[in-house]
Amino acid sequence: MSNKINILPEFIANQIAAGEVVQRPESVVKELVENSLDANATEIAIIIKDAGKQLIHIIDNGTGMSREDLELSIKRHSTSKIYTLEDLEEIKTYGFRGEALASICSVAQVEIRTRQEEDKIGWKLISEPLKDAVIEPVICDKGTQIFVKNLFYNVPARRKFLRTNLTEFRYIADTVIKFAISNYNKRFTFYDYDQLIFDLIPDTFENRIIKTLGKELIDHLIPVNYSNNYLKISGFIGTKEIARKTKSNQYLFLNGRSIVNRSINFAIYSCYEAILDKNKHPFYILMLEIDPKKVDVNIHPQKNEVKFDDDKIIFNSVFESIIKSLKTFHQIPDIDYFEKLSQFPLQKELSTHQFPNKQQILVNKITGEIIDNQVSKQNFIQPQGNFIQGQRFKENPKTSYTRNFSAYDILFGKPNIIEKRENIKPEELINIEPQIKILGYLAPKYLFALSQDDLLIINTFAATERILYETFRNTENTERLRQNMLFPIKLNLPQDQIATLRMINNELERLGFEIVIESNSTINLIAIPSEIKSGDEINILKEIIEELENQEITEFIYDKISLKLAKSLALRKGPLQTKEEMEEFVNKLFTTTNPFFSPSKKTIIKILKNSDIDNYFA
Repeated sequence: MSNKINILPEFIANQIAAGEVVQRPESVVKELVENSLDANATEIAIIIKDAGKQLIHIIDNGTGMSREDLELSIKRHSTSKIYTLEDLEEIKTYGFRGEALASICSVAQVEIRTRQEEDKIGWKLISEPLKDAVIEPVICDKGTQIFVKNLFYNVPARRKFLRTNLTEFRYIADTVIKFAISNYNKRFTFYDYDQLIFDLIPDTFENRIIKTLGKELIDHLIPVNYSNNYLKISGFIGTKEIARKTKSNQYLFLNGRSIVNRSINFAIYSCYEAILDKNKHPFYILMLEIDPKKVDVNIHPQKNEVKFDDDKIIFNSVFESIIKSLKTFHQIPDIDYFEKLSQFPLQKELSTHQFPNKQQILVNKITGEIIDNQVSKQNFIQPQGNFIQGQRFKENPKTSYTRNFSAYDILFGKPNIIEKRENIKPEELINIEPQIKILGYLAPKYLFALSQDDLLIINTFAATERILYETFRNTENTERLRQNMLFPIKLNLPQDQIATLRMINNELERLGFEIVIESNSTINLIAIPSEIKSGDEINILKEIIEELENQEITEFIYDKISLKLAKSLALRKGPLQTKEEMEEFVNKLFTTTNPFFSPSKKTIIKILKNSDIDNYFA
């Protein structure tokens, strides 16, 4: 019997690699420009014809290659970027796979001209599929020029699946713009046939963005600057006025490399949920800098997807940086909610020479009054730990004051004033000015409150959803949320729902559920989150499973389950009964990341200013 396993010929192996690396003309542009940047080029020109199908011509002023390097450059797995396993674990260059030129040469006619600065002449390489490469001397400028002609001419099936010229050109233009934005200190020239698309000289980051994406952005860019021990984030986000119905004008770079990352994208959209409609997409151009050892860029042939060693830190850092910028530039509504500590009027002072023992006296700094010996510590209200239930300092009717002399008189020589020292610590007596005052409840849904002169109308259903969602999403100790069932509930479910349950059971356990799957149709419900009322547990569990039954299980599944559970509980929550409950409820709301919109983008707070109310009676 003959052997069934054979080693593929190099040409076929190159074409298979080309299928991964070279998907369309844009892929060729991307790989070649990356090589130019790795060669330390400061000026790069891109010329295309027929949307790159007829010609892709890249010119750079980089370091160039010797004859020996030029010959090796089109071999598969040839690279000047990595030498050891340690290099692969700390990739700092754009290219590193060593497949780009070999793959391109297997599906196109390629000519390379290159010269190093110290060489008097350069070298030219001509390559065609299934033919030996030809190398000869040539007179050329320092750097490298690459001509890629008739892409996919020998693979008609691949060429047939290319899109229209307009579509392919858009792919190329988008890639060139990404390079131009992330490398704003370099010159980029872009031609379509003989038509100049743009010629961008080195500039500032902001100016490069405006010149590539349009002057209408000038008044709508919000800077982002954030750093911690893990990463640094810089760039710009947009105001709601430049949000679009498509995801264009969204650019994300990691150590200069253009990437896509669902976790980062989710973090950004979470920040904008308060200010954008559901069908709008935010503008952002963000540059992330991170230790190359903490990220793997070698998980995708096109190198546009990466894997971080800690996705949670990345998510939280991006979320915090965007929220901070939106608040700084007043894009997110703000209420002066938290307590305001007003200056206490009483102050200890050392008595003058009129009092031989140099005793301390208690002086009202506002009125100049001296408090006599009847004052005691218990006459004052101590500050409460609640934001809303702060108490104002009140005079005790039994307290007597010496009203005939000012603080100046006592401290600087008014005679015959006798003062007995009391053990009073005025620095501990704080007057808390409550910033929100609860007015009342309009059952079953709306809570009314005052914030200074503004009337707040709070949707308690949406607010409950926000509070519970963040409680679930941020919880680390599931035991705190769990309540054991007195008698476990046996439940029969369809097989497809059992399959869904198996996939999400770990996430449900984090939330406080304990579910034992006995078979493909039976489960035992042992424990539930403490927020679920007895009698609701079965319906809520079914709602969660049905919500996720036809959805893809991704790294965001815990957030989706948390949101569904929060929505289910919010709909079942009854009205708040007492003022204390209302105050505690508002306290919790204002400690969330976004007290104005629920995670499902429902409005939580409507603010009516005095002027708005006046208009109703105009």
